[in-house]
Amino acid sequence: MPTYYNNLDTLLEQACAALVAAAGLTAFSGMDASEIEPPCVICHAQGGEEFPQYSGNFWQTASITVMSVGTVASSATLTAHKTLCAQVFDLFVTDDTRGDITAAATSFGVIGIRNRRIADTKIEDRKWISELTFEALVCATDL
Repeated sequence: MPTYYNNLDTLLEQACAALVAAAGLTAFSGMDASEIEPPCVICHAQGGEEFPQYSGNFWQTASITVMSVGTVASSATLTAHKTLCAQVFDLFVTDDTRGDITAAATSFGVIGIRNRRIADTKIEDRKWISELTFEALVCATDL
């Protein structure tokens, strides 16, 4: 019998990446995705706290990072980056984000979403980077 609780973060990453890919964008799941080339979206999730205790439901923190080629001197690349961010972040800030992520998943469900945050855009290694984070209460559905 598979053990789903030890990889809920991976399932959340994959579901978020599938949601982004369904919108026609390049998406990677996990922080160790190889050969990342901007423009792209990296979906990462990490650890969690069981809630309520002994329920099998866990609050996972998800990060949706949008990366674009950019230079500080070019406002055109920043404008393109912000347009891409709007397209991506709009996928995760809907009335039914929970349902959208669940529909993109297999053997996995999202019960609720809380604490959405959008970080300031920064430039690193000639790449524009913006990030949306949120917490998702997740559970395995194929036990």
